[in-house]
Amino acid sequence: MSRVTGFSTVLMAAMVVGMVAASPVQAEDVDRARQVLDRMAAHYGTLDDVSYELRMHSKQKVGPQEMEREVLMDVKLRQPNSVSLDVRNAEAPGEPSFQIRSDGESLGVFHGEQNRYSVEDAPESLEALTSSPLLMQATQGLLALAIAPLTDEPLGEMLSDADSMTFAGTREFEGTEYDVVRLENEGAFAFDLYLTQGDTPRLRQVVIDLSAAVAQAQAAGQPIESAEASFQINNWQANTGLDDAAFAFTAPEGAEEVASLTERPKHPLTGSEASAFELEEMGGENRTLAAHAGKDIVILDFWATWCGPCVSAMPLILEVASENKDNNVVLYAVNQRETEEEVQAFLEEHGMDIDHVLMDRQGQVAQSYGVEGIPQTVVIGKDGKIHNIHVGFSPDLKKRLQADIEELLAAE
Repeated sequence: MSRVTGFSTVLMAAMVVGMVAASPVQAEDVDRARQVLDRMAAHYGTLDDVSYELRMHSKQKVGPQEMEREVLMDVKLRQPNSVSLDVRNAEAPGEPSFQIRSDGESLGVFHGEQNRYSVEDAPESLEALTSSPLLMQATQGLLALAIAPLTDEPLGEMLSDADSMTFAGTREFEGTEYDVVRLENEGAFAFDLYLTQGDTPRLRQVVIDLSAAVAQAQAAGQPIESAEASFQINNWQANTGLDDAAFAFTAPEGAEEVASLTERPKHPLTGSEASAFELEEMGGENRTLAAHAGKDIVILDFWATWCGPCVSAMPLILEVASENKDNNVVLYAVNQRETEEEVQAFLEEHGMDIDHVLMDRQGQVAQSYGVEGIPQTVVIGKDGKIHNIHVGFSPDLKKRLQADIEELLAAE
């Protein structure tokens, strides 16, 4: 199947859905949207190589916290399977957090934060890159959009998720008029696609309307107030004859080669003596780490009510602690810089029963455990040493915590 034919098949399916029960005016808007996207697909089908900057901006307000993030990605693509991606956070635009290079024969990936890299056989196509969880994580979920211009279905995922498609008129962005096609998933989200005008349209910007998703989250009791996200494609160049050097991987000096970057490196504090602390428990009694020396395995979960990943991780951590009470496992949920009233209201709202919630009112204990982002879960052995530290949330967190406990029990 050709690149254009593959895109048109998905586009036709979305068009049919969009025209169901449509009025004549709506049908006309759907038809015009199809024409714009068909021209874009035809234009993309003529491309042998492209280079551009992909910029993602997101902002959300959860409880008292307003979180804003901007990710930059320098993209170079060449048919059939050459790719160069440099991923950077806008707050630190210098060195990339990830470098991904495929010259068609080998695929090299460098993880800047870990200072490690891996090399493996290159995928047969650009689309095959999206089957790698590591690359999806490295590009913060932007991989499919980044490689879209040289794939069979440039907007395949967006189109397949859409319940309706319509031409939404023209809008100005940075002083230029663009045609706007709106893809909508009823009750969840909508994509407004800004495309350059003329016979060879290309995607310039995607603005995501998350108001319906926010309303759903609020109805489910989540403390999110607002959310927004957008993507811009800047500095676009096409068919410039990118050579092999643009896609060659060179490991940075001093970086460690590993068989797989999916193997998590040990936290720097792993194996060190756990920092002593005394904190007030919600309700008034003070708790110390020293009280558990030689008797208990202690899990410290650094968290806050406004932190979405913390809320996702908490039930899994509670399950591990509950299932291992007979193994002398004690969980302390160490709340960060919130009041008892806020925490109590959150626990009641979510129906969570936590035996020990400690109030780290100034974040000093978190600082002593090297907490830079939450959630952070620390597993401490009966000998008072840090056995492992898990930063962030992942679906397999329960499995990894259980493995930590079993390792500690086996060593007794």
